[in-house]
Amino acid sequence: MPALNFNILDGQLGQLPASIANAVLHAGVCANGTPNTVYGFGDGPTASATLGPGPLTENVADTVNVAGACFACPINPSVAGSMGAVAHVGTGAGTVTPSLAPAVQVQIKIILGGASGTFKYALSVNGGAYGPTITSAAGVNTVPVPGTLTVLTLADQVYTVNAVWTISTAGAISLSGTGTVGWVTQASSPLDAYDLFVAVTASGALGAAQVTVSVDGQGGNSTSAAILVPGGGVYVVPNTGIVLTFASAFVAGDTYESIATPAGFSGGDVTAMLTAVGNSPNKFILVHVAGEGANTAAAVSLAATVDTSMTAFQLAYRYVFGVIENPDGESDATIEAGWASFGSDRIMVCCTDVLHISSLSGELIRRNCATPIVSRLAATNPSVDPGWVGGGALKNVKSIFRDEAKTPGFALNRITCMTTQPTKTGFFSSTGLMMASPGSDYASVMNRRVMDVACTAAAGALINNVNQALQVDAVTGGIYDPDAEAIEGFVEAQINAVLLSPSPPDISKPAQATINKTEPILETGDFTIAIGITPKGYAHRINVNIGFVNPAFSS
Repeated sequence: MPALNFNILDGQLGQLPASIANAVLHAGVCANGTPNTVYGFGDGPTASATLGPGPLTENVADTVNVAGACFACPINPSVAGSMGAVAHVGTGAGTVTPSLAPAVQVQIKIILGGASGTFKYALSVNGGAYGPTITSAAGVNTVPVPGTLTVLTLADQVYTVNAVWTISTAGAISLSGTGTVGWVTQASSPLDAYDLFVAVTASGALGAAQVTVSVDGQGGNSTSAAILVPGGGVYVVPNTGIVLTFASAFVAGDTYESIATPAGFSGGDVTAMLTAVGNSPNKFILVHVAGEGANTAAAVSLAATVDTSMTAFQLAYRYVFGVIENPDGESDATIEAGWASFGSDRIMVCCTDVLHISSLSGELIRRNCATPIVSRLAATNPSVDPGWVGGGALKNVKSIFRDEAKTPGFALNRITCMTTQPTKTGFFSSTGLMMASPGSDYASVMNRRVMDVACTAAAGALINNVNQALQVDAVTGGIYDPDAEAIEGFVEAQINAVLLSPSPPDISKPAQATINKTEPILETGDFTIAIGITPKGYAHRINVNIGFVNPAFSS
């Protein structure tokens, strides 16, 4: 079959349309949205309404806020979220126990009675109409509830028509009709990563003590007004999926803190997402998998999965790289060692958490630095280093949890991270790094993006020449010079239009395309075209010689 065979040259340096160059896709967990479906967004409210709360939505909103638009693809949230242990500071005997429940009321109704495999049911979310009728499977049924991060489990029983189980936002389950309440159970995840912080403002027992509740830590932007601790001890934190159970008596000044971990995904879930993304007609330059694994080993495994798809994308003339988040809970040495043997010129790894300002709520949420760095990439030309100091500090970052300037090491190990800069306020990306092997031309995200834009433009230009009838030189049997020059000129024009025309340009000089005119196209049906791209250089280090000058010694 006729085809284009690209060989992207490496080792040549000794060390798309513009919209494609800035088109990024975030993939992650959200409450709404259909898993493995690609959406495009140009404003935060629409993204929020479509995707519902969750890490994916927050990443999309940040990029829309910074760059204007992006794509999104929900990942199946097969790994349940959790609440961490409660840290109590103070002298009171009172306890605060977090649990998880649907953020909105959920109901399940039996539409047709019978045993498992026969009975049919429908779901209602947030008091809305019942959805489509679903036929049960044999045995125990596991039912993800659309629009929530809640999963219902239906026991293997004989169900009666019109029985309705209602699951409240406090996690309580009630039954209307025939059956047993315990036949239906629920497991929910927090809607996002929260730093739950409860501060006692007035002493007392249940029904008398007062507290404030924040989901973005002490002094966060979400701290509530004083709340009377309910007499029953149960308080639902609005729009989070978190339920607090208070017990005993409380002392003013005491605090209680717990970290919420949102739902996650498996490697298989990511593969399914990437398959859907690969089949999408939308064009983008990077896929950011928004979500940290348990540790560096998990991040490396995820990177290998994503790298496989990025390689497959390239074979399909889609030039895309992946951005992976590495948690920063381990020592620097452990993180660096974990990536030492991993190599890919299509994977960018980000490690350093930031306290991120939500573009939707203004809340402060701890996230991987990939969130602001990907937004910066979406807002800048492909040749611009995300760590360019003259471009300003990264937006929506209140603080960072690790500073490369103080504890260097990540950048030397190909890990993109966060840093401060002398004389500057705010927080900056380190230079953008790929996990390419030492000596690769694609060690920087800038060269990766520029080459991917060039390949996209070249593929779009050259595909028109597949199966084209070309004049043959009577002496060499190769392509006739005028035909070859026409192809070369068109390819150069297409690449230069997207890389040389922007101000400032993304390459140092015009691209050059040269067809091998001695190839015997009559015999082979092939011709080879060499395309040369001259990238930009980058001032990663500036050496300054400064001293006093005595005019008397000047000649």
